[in-house]
Amino acid sequence: MRKSPIVVLAAAVATAAIAWSPAVTLRFNLKPGAKYRYATSTSTTNSMAGSKPTTESMVQLITVKSKGAGGYQVVTKIESVDVKGAGAETNQLKGATFTQTVSPTGKTSNMSTTASGQAKMMVSMMQALDAGFLGIVYPTNPVGVGSSWSATLDLTKMMGAIPGGSMMKIVSGGKIPMKYKLSGIKGSGNNRVAGLSISGAGSMTMQVTPPQGQGQPQKITMKFNTSTSAKVDVATGMPSTMDGNATIVMQIMGNTMTQHLKVKMVRK
Repeated sequence: MRKSPIVVLAAAVATAAIAWSPAVTLRFNLKPGAKYRYATSTSTTNSMAGSKPTTESMVQLITVKSKGAGGYQVVTKIESVDVKGAGAETNQLKGATFTQTVSPTGKTSNMSTTASGQAKMMVSMMQALDAGFLGIVYPTNPVGVGSSWSATLDLTKMMGAIPGGSMMKIVSGGKIPMKYKLSGIKGSGNNRVAGLSISGAGSMTMQVTPPQGQGQPQKITMKFNTSTSAKVDVATGMPSTMDGNATIVMQIMGNTMTQHLKVKMVRK
C-alpha cells in the first residue's frame, strides 16, 4: 500500500530534525557546595532453589566539596538503608561516607570510605571496576541526538580487589563493552534534559583454584546483559532518573543460576 505524501513528508521532517539537531557537550559541571539527594530501590531475584527475593531501598546525599585540576571532590553519605531478604549485610552501609574524585566526563578515582568489612570491600570493587560516576561516562566530544559512544567495564580489575581474588583467574572474556546513546533532548537553555540509553553485554570464564588440599579447581562461566535509561540535566550532567535492568547467568559444576536485578534511582 502506498504511503500518502503527508506521511512521507512527516517522516522526512522527523528524520531531518534528528540529523540536524545541534550538538551538545555532555559533562559533569558541578559547583562546590551543591548537594544532590537520591533514592534508589533495587530488587533482586534468582533461580537458585530456596533463595528469596531481595529488596533494598537506599537514600544517599551527594555533596560537591571542591573543584580542582583533576575534577571534583565529591562526598557521598548513605543516609538510610532498608534491606529485606537475603544479603542484609548491605545494612552496614548506613551512615558510611565515600569520597572520590570525579572528572568532567565521569571517570572516578581516589576513592576512600569510612565503611568497614564487606561494605569497604564493595567500595574497592567499585573503584576497580570504574563504571563511571553514578554509572555514567560522558563522551569526549560534542554529540547530537542519535549519536553513541562507548566505554569498557574491566571485570579483571574488579576481581583483583576481592579478598582471595588471587585464587580466581579469568581465562576468557571479562571485558564488557558498554554503549551509550543520546536518545533525545527536551527543553532549552539551562533547562535542557537529555535522554540516555545505556546497554552492555558480555561474558567471562574463570577458574577457581582453592587452597591446596581443599578441593579441585572449578570453572565458572558468567554471562551479563544490562540496559538502562536515564534522564540527565544538561547544565550539570547530574541524572534526575535512572531505570535499569540486568541479567546474570552463571554456570558452575553443571548447574545454572539466573539472577535478575531491577534498579530505579530518582533525585529527590
